Amino acid sequence: MALRLQTSDGVPLFCRRYDPPGPTRGAIVLCPGVRSHSGWYGWSCRRWAEAGWRVWFADRRGSGANGGPRGDVRHPDRLLADMRHVLHAARRTDPRTPTVLCGISWGGKVAATLAAEPGRCDALMLLAPGLRAQVRVGALRGHLARAAAALGRGRTPVRIPLEDPRLFTRDEAFVRFIERDPLALDAVTLRFTTASLELDLRADAAIERLSVPVLTLLAGQDEIVDNPATRRLLGRCGSPDATVRTYPAARHTLEFEPDRAAIFDEATAWLERLSPRAIG
Repeated sequence: MALRLQTSDGVPLFCRRYDPPGPTRGAIVLCPGVRSHSGWYGWSCRRWAEAGWRVWFADRRGSGANGGPRGDVRHPDRLLADMRHVLHAARRTDPRTPTVLCGISWGGKVAATLAAEPGRCDALMLLAPGLRAQVRVGALRGHLARAAAALGRGRTPVRIPLEDPRLFTRDEAFVRFIERDPLALDAVTLRFTTASLELDLRADAAIERLSVPVLTLLAGQDEIVDNPATRRLLGRCGSPDATVRTYPAARHTLEFEPDRAAIFDEATAWLERLSPRAIG
């Protein structure tokens, strides 16, 4: 079902919710990538719902099916506050079962930052997380972006350097899907860029503070995420229960892989380790 979740500053977020057909094992709350939105991930969301999980997938403000200025956000705290609101809705709906936060690509830095907050979630999944990217904003460009934003040019659009759909998948049907998707984001504002840079720093610090179980799935043929650097970062993870799994032939978007059923079955098996102990 489609919902509109009212955030703390009054902006409604478009959210797809997938309800299980029987008893609820727990909730999964997803954070999207920078170009993508909830409409890219219907297959996995339905599969998790069929396995007993209530799935919440809200489009980030300024993206997907949301209105307002496209690709814009004033500050990283606004993005984090929005996701806390979705997590609160999930907790309120299923208060006695685990809540799992899942970050996809760029959304991995939002998810990791929030998962380090005490009591925010009971487990963290990271799907090809954008914690370390192959294309990074250099220190000089970051400084210039911050200066431009401070001088009142924060809403200036900048291109997202991920136009080629084959960065996400080699499956031609999904390549055409991305090419024709009117909701895929092509540009963000300068102040979104500065917010993203700040989230990089916060996510780095959060990794060492994580205490919940963590599952990370990496795509071996990823041209967006720097897998070796991501593994090194996750080597500092504070959680005693952290698993990293790499799928050697996969491209960035695991949802679009030919063997996605096997990939998401492994993720579901990991989820089933979680018990309703979580919230006491």
